[in-house]
Amino acid sequence: MAMADPWELILHHTYAGTPGVIYDLSPAHGSHGVVQGPVLFLADGAQPGTGAITRGFGKGRVRVKGGRGWEKLDAIRGEIVFSGVSFVVLSGMKYLIDCEQFTVVFSRPKPNVTSFTVVFRAGAWSSAVTAEGTLAEGQWTRLEFEYDGVSRATLSMDGKLAAVKTGVFPPLPGASPTWLTIGSNPDMDWWSEYEGLIDEIKIWRRNPQVLGANFLERPYDKETADCWANWGRAFAEWLQQNAQCGQLFESVTHDLVGAFRTVSADPVLRERLDNAVKKYLTQWHSGNLNSDEMIQALREIANILDAVGIDMHATLDSLFGSECWKQLIAEVPRPDCDKQLTGMLTALAQTLETE
Repeated sequence: MAMADPWELILHHTYAGTPGVIYDLSPAHGSHGVVQGPVLFLADGAQPGTGAITRGFGKGRVRVKGGRGWEKLDAIRGEIVFSGVSFVVLSGMKYLIDCEQFTVVFSRPKPNVTSFTVVFRAGAWSSAVTAEGTLAEGQWTRLEFEYDGVSRATLSMDGKLAAVKTGVFPPLPGASPTWLTIGSNPDMDWWSEYEGLIDEIKIWRRNPQVLGANFLERPYDKETADCWANWGRAFAEWLQQNAQCGQLFESVTHDLVGAFRTVSADPVLRERLDNAVKKYLTQWHSGNLNSDEMIQALREIANILDAVGIDMHATLDSLFGSECWKQLIAEVPRPDCDKQLTGMLTALAQTLETE
């Protein structure tokens, strides 16, 4: 059984079709573009018939009102196919895309060298990843960038990794609508205007359904599925009636997320975690929840968290000993329909108890 796609396409422009019409081809169709000023539509882009846009004489750009899909981002990927027709003489930073959460620009710091930068922003925080390349005038290039919202940002050119930046990175804020500007900065400053060709733009966000989808994607019968659906509805209603308990569960989740961010900032621990998660998912999607391999993978994850100061045994003891947990169990009993999951949790608890 395949895992859920971790990325969801939320903007896809090709600039082909009817000149002047910029239609969003992403599944949600929530990021259509509007031409402002002189923008020329060409029939041929990187390939014959793919279409492209370029700025005409005067101030021209594309504005996008990002709607569906932009309300929650956390992490993003982007891809821009473009051709620079004015690389010989550049003054200032030329803007390919600009929005609240990220900006893609390039400049010409010295002859025959083009510098590309993507700036990621979360409120007052910002961080940039930069790469240099030698691009000839008229050369089509595919620029790709990725920000995982945890510890890593990358920049690639034509499929080759060009720059990596690591650290402790916050999730990117979502907003609906999110206004994007293509071809200049929002103020349309003359020095920011991009005079090349743009063939295609794609933006993905982290799929907000991926955790739930991966939880569901394992072998089980209809009775088990219905049981979890009923319990999930009851749990959601209980949380609405007991907001203070929701804050407790959110606090535990926040601590765990913080620990995973710390782990991801350490290359050695990150590699250990990646390997453990892969082993866990292999067993999970095969339905082997109570296998020795599954318990070993979970124990390894617990050991990694312990290395950054998160004692899983103490964390679970604190949660299970809380009044909120006791109230939850009394009012929304744990489902007894999933013997595999129950067996896995029991075996894990016994393993942690003996360590």
